[in-house]
Order: sequence, then structure tokens, then C-alpha cells
Amino acid sequence: MFPLIRNGLNFVAQGSYDRSPFAFKESWHRTFFCAGACLVILVLSTICALLITDPLLASGLMDHVYQPKGVIGGVVMCLVMYTVRDFLLAYHADIVMNQRIAQANDWLSNGTYLIRSAKGEVSHNMGQALMLTSRAKDSDDGLHVSCIALVDDEPMLITVRFDNVCMVTGHGYNEPDKIRSMLESAAGEWRYEVAKNLGITFGKPDAADATPTAQPARQRQRQAANTGPLSTPGSLSLSGVGAKH
Repeated sequence: MFPLIRNGLNFVAQGSYDRSPFAFKESWHRTFFCAGACLVILVLSTICALLITDPLLASGLMDHVYQPKGVIGGVVMCLVMYTVRDFLLAYHADIVMNQRIAQANDWLSNGTYLIRSAKGEVSHNMGQALMLTSRAKDSDDGLHVSCIALVDDEPMLITVRFDNVCMVTGHGYNEPDKIRSMLESAAGEWRYEVAKNLGITFGKPDAADATPTAQPARQRQRQAANTGPLSTPGSLSLSGVGAKH
């Protein structure tokens, strides 16, 4: 039993109020995989049963192995029961996951999310957000959905988990540092492209982008007072001789 992890990302570069590009599709991969394994085991067990019941083969086996029919029959029955059990568990897990996917699709249009601020918690409607991305990951504790939207031209990261609870409310984060730290789980390997569209950088800004206000206050004061050049990093004046570090 392997949980299905949806690594795909629904992404619209310019954003959209239409929720159809961000809706999640139902999946039956686990059921199909376990059904195929179960079918293979059933075919192999049928072939083994036919070979064991063959009088010529059975007599030949009895000459070399002590009562092989009971051992082989028990192993085959265990394999068949195990694969059937996995098939039923996979079918049940896919049903639960698809129910949560349907709940997530409804939440994308009609759900709500909370934003915590100094004034408290403020509730917003998902239908009023300009959606950019949506991603879902299935796990044992529920379906985790991450969305990136633009609210009042500001990026917003919204996360929510769907389990057996009917009422679901997401949590919104509008701080750039918080969004940057959570962007890997929300966008995966597409995080750099998404960050570029949001105007969020992961590295230090270039030196060419530095402004005069980025200089230390003491340096700006000395330059404004025309008190002479400042010592540059890596050099020190000793008796008129420049000593390089």
C-alpha cells in the first residue's frame, strides 16, 4: 500500500478567477495497481493448482519432496488472500481520497480562509481570490492542498487539510518571508518559476540594485559633511602606507 502523492501543479501565469484550471481530478491508480497484482497472483495460483493436481507431476514431486501439495497450496492461498486484502484496502483508500478531492474542488470556489494579524483573525472568501496555483498531496492524515493567490495585488499562500471533517477553513499567509519558506511544499520543483511571478527572490539582491539608502548611516553622514574619503574594506592606512589585507 503506497499513498498516492500528486506532484502535479496547476499553474496559470496571469491568474484567473475561473476555478476549472485549478480543480483536481479523481484518481484510481492504487486500485488499478492492486487489481493487476491480484489478477497476476490469481493466474499463477490457478496454474500451480492445475499442475499440482496433475497425477504425473504429483507423482514426480512426491519422489523428491515430502508432501509438497500442502506446502505449495498453503503458500498460494496466503498470496491470494494477501493480494485480495490489498485490493480492497486500495479501493477503499481511493474512494476516501476522491471524496476529499471533490470536497477540495468545492472549497476552491465556495470555501473560506483565515488571515491572522495584529487585529485578530479575518475571514475571506476563496471565490474572491485571483488564483495562480493549486497543488494537492495525499497522505494518511488527509489531503493537503496549497494554493497561491493574489488578494489586493498581494501574494497570498493558502493551506488547508481535508480529512473526515465537513467544515474546512484554510489559513492564509501574506508575509513574503513566510511564503518563501513554504513555497517548496506549495509549488515543489516549480517554486522558482512561481516565485519569479510573485516577485519573491531566494538569493541576495545584486549589487547593481543597491540604493544609496542601503549605505551605513555613519558613511552617509561623513560623505555629506565632505570630511574626506573613508577607508575601503580590505585596506588600512598606516603612516601613509597602504597595507592590503
